[in-house]
Amino acid sequence: MLSKRELDLAISEAVRLHFKETPYWVKYAKKHKISPRDIESYEDFICHVGPQPEEKLPRIVGGKFTVDPKLFKPKSLKEVFPSTSSGTTGPQKVVFWSKKSNEIIVRYYDECLDLSGVPRDINWIIPGPEGLYRVHLERVVEERGGKAFFIPVETRGLKRKLMEGKREEVMRHFDPMLERVEEIVSEEKIGGMVVVPFIIPLLQERGLFEKMDLRVMAFGGMEMSPEVLAGLKREFGLKVVGWYGHFLLGPCFHFDDGSNNLNYYPNPLVKVDVVDEDGELVPYGEEGRLRITRFGDDVLWTQLENDFAKRIRPRRDLDIHLDGFSNVYRKL
Repeated sequence: MLSKRELDLAISEAVRLHFKETPYWVKYAKKHKISPRDIESYEDFICHVGPQPEEKLPRIVGGKFTVDPKLFKPKSLKEVFPSTSSGTTGPQKVVFWSKKSNEIIVRYYDECLDLSGVPRDINWIIPGPEGLYRVHLERVVEERGGKAFFIPVETRGLKRKLMEGKREEVMRHFDPMLERVEEIVSEEKIGGMVVVPFIIPLLQERGLFEKMDLRVMAFGGMEMSPEVLAGLKREFGLKVVGWYGHFLLGPCFHFDDGSNNLNYYPNPLVKVDVVDEDGELVPYGEEGRLRITRFGDDVLWTQLENDFAKRIRPRRDLDIHLDGFSNVYRKL
């Protein structure tokens, strides 16, 4: 995991690259009269640049990009992998990831699963939207000696349907996924599964958990809460791991501290702060808004999320030297 010194170095290197080669940042630096020499640390970047409007990022509306995604990548970066948001809460957004960033995240998954005591050599069922999320998880499962059974699930618009009370419609949406799970568990020994809380009752209704040899359950998505985590531990008696993240951020792993709090820590490509209305860090244990900063040879970006959490201290016992954030919830 990154130290503060490594973070500052990574930020300054990313700024030098993107202010020279990435059209969006070349124009921004010229307009605001910012030089890479002005930015030698993470704090310098926040001071001189600060959060950008998420609306500036490329979106897919009516099957077309709102702006050219190439405006947000360095011109020298040739081999790229598009990363698209799920569209669960709004129009899909797109950024490009590099091969280097993909490798970093695969190694990060592997390291975090080991730190969490997740066994190797087990097969996983992974339902979810298509994207780099799939590529990363399939690779890490296979490199850990298992087979990954990915089940594509279209999630665009589901969050809003749930908020509108259309729960039965959403549940019917998952019927094809459940049928595929049934096929897989009848043929393969399954030791791990990625879930979102509201599909668990659907799996239980069909008796699918009884047909698995589950040793670990992983969660993703904003539906997770301390109460749900406690329920999973109590009901299944399994190791429960999980992460917070999205198309731009990548995964930020949850590390259990013996409580039922959802404690997340940044991966090596990002810095996550919990800030007040003025952009200042809140005290440890206090709640604020998430400010994410993504840096690398592919993406340079910082923005405020519509997500709120408590600021928590680093976990130096796990070689985590940057702040974490706990019990995230979203304001739409």
